[in-house]
Amino acid sequence: MQIYANSRNEILLPSITDIANDLGVSRKQLTVLLKRAEDVNLLHKLGTGRYLLNPYKILGAYASQTNYENQELIQVR
Repeated sequence: MQIYANSRNEILLPSITDIANDLGVSRKQLTVLLKRAEDVNLLHKLGTGRYLLNPYKILGAYASQTNYENQELIQVR
C-alpha cells in the first residue's frame, strides 16, 4: 500500500483501488469513508488523490482548549 504524507499535512493516495484492495474493502466503501472524513473536517480534498489533514482534529482536547501559542508548539512537535 502506497500512502504518502508530506510536511504540509498533505496525504497523497496514488491509487484508491489498490488501497481498498489492501484494506480488504470495496472502492466504494473507501470513497464513502474519505467523504465522511471530509464532512467532519478531518480531511480537505485538494484534488484527485490529494487530501489535507486538519491538525486541529487530531491534537486532542488539551490543545484545542489552550491558547494559540500552545497549539502552535504542539503542532511543531
